[in-house]
Amino acid sequence: MKSETNKESEIPTEEKGFVYFIGEAIENKWGQITTEYVKVGWTTGKPEIRLKALQTSNPRPLFLLGTIKTNQQAEKMIHNQLSDARVRGEWFDFNKIKSRLVMWLPIYNYYDFDSDCLCNDSPFSDVFDLKNKQKNGAKRKTLFELDVEDKNIFYWFPFHYENGDVGNLLKPTTANKDHFDIIGNIIQEGDEYYLIDLGGIDYAAKTKISLSSLSIFKKFLKEFNLYELIKNISLRQKEKFYSMQQKETEKNQRVWK
Repeated sequence: MKSETNKESEIPTEEKGFVYFIGEAIENKWGQITTEYVKVGWTTGKPEIRLKALQTSNPRPLFLLGTIKTNQQAEKMIHNQLSDARVRGEWFDFNKIKSRLVMWLPIYNYYDFDSDCLCNDSPFSDVFDLKNKQKNGAKRKTLFELDVEDKNIFYWFPFHYENGDVGNLLKPTTANKDHFDIIGNIIQEGDEYYLIDLGGIDYAAKTKISLSSLSIFKKFLKEFNLYELIKNISLRQKEKFYSMQQKETEKNQRVWK
């Protein structure tokens, strides 16, 4: 008989399940709900059932911050990434990991980081529903979004085309396993992401950057009024590529005549 909805085993498996983030709720003196500690675990069952099982042994109300559908190996990767914030076992200091959770989970939808409390005016007894934001199979979100134009801009900048050799710093690809990018953002299996290619031959040494991290970079570019400049440079690089390509074609046609 299985206990507590397939509770975490000692050996990580490739079986699909959920990495869950469960927080302890605390009501401050202003009646606001905040949290200090978050449990990061893994289950093959429904995270809501795991939440109920954990609640029976915890004196504070618990709530589900969010989940990531993946395998158990990803849980170990996340634990290692958050190791400096570990309090005990699978419990972590929320204040030390919340900047990561903002990237990994859509908690910014209902957590006010300025006042450090849940964005919910409901009474204390209802606050843990979180307005159903994590229910009904909600799509995993990135902090910001990249549209097709954004992807083209990053693809063509920077870019070179010399003597028939084509190269771009950011090479688009698809993840065949879970890993982290250059700023610790999660790249899940099947996600589109970019390799920062500095000309090395070792794949493992290439720096990875997720679409979510690129979108954060885009936000900074816009904040400092640099986005249009990057866009124009990218357009010129694209035009240069097609111009060089046309010249190569014309040159080859003359040779064959």
